[in-house]
Amino acid sequence: MPIYQADLDHNFPREVAAHPDTAHLWRCFDCGSCAGVCPVSEACPEFDPRKILHQIRLGLKKRLLTSPGLWYCTHCDTCAFACPQEVPFSRIIDALRGLALAQGYVSPGRWQQWGAGPCKAACPAGISIPGFLTAIREGRYEEGLRLIKRDLPFPGICGRVCPHPCEAACQRGQLDEPLAIMSLKRFLADAVQDAAVKTAGSSCFLSDSHFVTLSGWGEGQGLTPPGPSSQQQSSRRPIAVIGAGPAGLTAAYYLALAGHLVTIYEKLPVAGGMMAVGIPAFRLPRDILAKEIADIESLGVEIRLHCEVGRNVSFAQLREKNDAVFVSIGLHQARQLGLPGEEELAGVMDGITFLREVNLGRPPAFAGRVAVIGGGNVALDCARTARRLSSAPVTIVYRRSRAEMPAYHEEVEAALQEGIDFLFLTAPLALEGKNGKVQGLTCQRLELGEADASGRRRPVPLPGSEFFFPAEAVIP
Repeated sequence: MPIYQADLDHNFPREVAAHPDTAHLWRCFDCGSCAGVCPVSEACPEFDPRKILHQIRLGLKKRLLTSPGLWYCTHCDTCAFACPQEVPFSRIIDALRGLALAQGYVSPGRWQQWGAGPCKAACPAGISIPGFLTAIREGRYEEGLRLIKRDLPFPGICGRVCPHPCEAACQRGQLDEPLAIMSLKRFLADAVQDAAVKTAGSSCFLSDSHFVTLSGWGEGQGLTPPGPSSQQQSSRRPIAVIGAGPAGLTAAYYLALAGHLVTIYEKLPVAGGMMAVGIPAFRLPRDILAKEIADIESLGVEIRLHCEVGRNVSFAQLREKNDAVFVSIGLHQARQLGLPGEEELAGVMDGITFLREVNLGRPPAFAGRVAVIGGGNVALDCARTARRLSSAPVTIVYRRSRAEMPAYHEEVEAALQEGIDFLFLTAPLALEGKNGKVQGLTCQRLELGEADASGRRRPVPLPGSEFFFPAEAVIP
């Protein structure tokens, strides 16, 4: 197709390079390795990574942003393994798609179903799942972990406790069973022991001096590669993060990789937030949690424990001493059920408080049967934790059937194997006590009616089915 002067937009390369994820566009020296390994271009010649990079360089903005081929990339990141310059091509594709949508070159409704594999699209973190699976297949473990840590600093943790919606979206499940993506992520994190991998999330994993530049690339277009030292020095800004939970640690990780000076303020005696005080140690081993937090600290991040904002340090002081403050205090307050006796009876403790006390080494003493109300993952964690604290029986009281339980299937199976009882189609009406101490629950039998807004069948009370269920401890 001929190229005319009117087709050229000389500002386009600068526009693309201004996107944070395309800062290393200048590394490309036109070797064509990406095009040679791309499975999409092999099946569909309309998509060619090398051609797309050429069009950026030439300034063929309209031609590129209106091309259907721009939406064929599935983010498998096969090209990332082949590129000797580590040009993040899938990130460049994301930037181009963003420009095409923002500037009206394509209709969002027309392309919203394109652009990523189902597993990657389902992943809340947007991890390059096809990419790290390819890395495992080829034995390139460090490169696979690098792809994960580009979007997520906790591969070992998420390899154990991730809800893995990617597996539900896996197309292999339509043939037989989905790929065990979460377990493979765990394998990859555990297999890589090289300490250098802790910086794998950085787009500057190697210094810029390790890469070469095609002569003339970016001249006059503002794409001259920056010097690494000046880049790092100009970005070393003090930033405060309130809360050392998943959000705070993630923010600190990527801010530190960008060269900023990060200090985290955490009121608890441990870092990790709900990963440390919400998830039981039998599901998330504490050595795995400690290692991945230590990886973040090794980037220069300081974590100050027992430091509560508003008590040990004021918010005004943080604003004064830092260029920015990231607030990530989490949600450590349980939702009340509103049952009579819930607040005044001893022996009643909500699930979040119960798990926190156990994980901080202050487990409550149980003298008899424990009743856990609910059918979600927190209820299962509480029940399995209580089972480990005492030989007393533990019963989960749930208002629907097992089929409607929102908890992970494997957690329910584990609870059954550990001897935990289930009382299905049962709703607590009130907590009963004597001398200020809980004695049990007044419950009512239910049956399932029509589906509600959640898609699950609504529990309907059975008249005259009330009964008393004895319990010396209740975790609502």
